[in-house]
Amino acid sequence: MTISPFQILFSQEVRAYMVMQALGLASCYCFLRLLDGAALKWWKVGYVLMTGLLLWSQLYSVFVPFAQNVFYFGLIALRRP
Repeated sequence: MTISPFQILFSQEVRAYMVMQALGLASCYCFLRLLDGAALKWWKVGYVLMTGLLLWSQLYSVFVPFAQNVFYFGLIALRRP
């Protein structure tokens, strides 16, 4: 199984998605901490850094910040009187 060409190609393709998942999770965690009211500048720096690395690592990762923005503007719309 370790010398199968299919297994080697599949493992090389999956690595990028693991990085995208980890960075997307870190970006969402920093985003939720910022929404929770954590005013520490490290959460802001972490969010920008994780989102930047996320966008740099994978093409399809643009949907994560898009979903975060939709969620944020939905919260703003619901809080208006």
